[in-house]
Amino acid sequence: MNGYDLSRNWFDFAFENPEKVKPVHSAVFFFIIEHANRSGWKEKIGLPSSMVMDAIGVKNWRTYAGALNDLVKFGFIKMIQKSKNQYTANIVAIVKNTKASTGALTTAIHNQEQKQDTTQSQSTVSIYKPQTNKPQTSNTDFGKKSGELKDSDFLFLLGFINEKTGRAFKSISPSSRKAYAKLLENGYTRAQIVKAIETAVTKPYNIKNGYENLTPEYFSRQETIDKFGVELTTQKPTLNTKDDLYQQIELKQHEWQSKQAQELDFEAEYREWEALKLKMTQLWGG
Repeated sequence: MNGYDLSRNWFDFAFENPEKVKPVHSAVFFFIIEHANRSGWKEKIGLPSSMVMDAIGVKNWRTYAGALNDLVKFGFIKMIQKSKNQYTANIVAIVKNTKASTGALTTAIHNQEQKQDTTQSQSTVSIYKPQTNKPQTSNTDFGKKSGELKDSDFLFLLGFINEKTGRAFKSISPSSRKAYAKLLENGYTRAQIVKAIETAVTKPYNIKNGYENLTPEYFSRQETIDKFGVELTTQKPTLNTKDDLYQQIELKQHEWQSKQAQELDFEAEYREWEALKLKMTQLWGG
């Protein structure tokens, strides 16, 4: 099963069932495909409603829930477990739908191509499929390497960022290359750079804005690696000062967002985070 097969099956079905299929169905299904791809094509994936709705631009929960249920009825996904509350996710599995015949859409496309060939018989059209800049080495191999960053390392970073964000950056600027080199000089590791990229793409606010800020230059900044690439201390700080409480709020936020990204129940951590924020407001006014 891959994205190309799933896309083909979906549009075969949509072409033969125009009275059933709406744009929201395509939006939800293709977000599920993208989420499955970024999750390594796990058999079962979690779908927090708010994350999906933000990603596809749907404000009404009933609209989203109706589309999700329709996809189950159409046979494209299987509902493994319905969400229990707003803090848990629906658990679904993608089904390779074989109900739709591929003949109708294939014939329609072929006929359209024949018309174009007839009207443009003197033209030669070549179809170009752009490169995806996928990394040629694994993130583990990159993380274990040492020494100065070489051109091959920057090609890996470029491809890795493109793969994780779904974007298509063409190059890493000279200034950003120098910034990455400076990170290593200052004691940061390649593994921390990789971790920062992997962690940043799981954050709901980055998913919501389409990873707009997640550029090669962004990941060359020290504050980015500090935020996403360096392990936060597990020692619970005292709450004697405003700074102590603020650090605890950040730590608890990291914990519940990490659990959410792993599709685990994060209700307890979320409530603790809310309680800490309330305490901050009560003691220092926010």
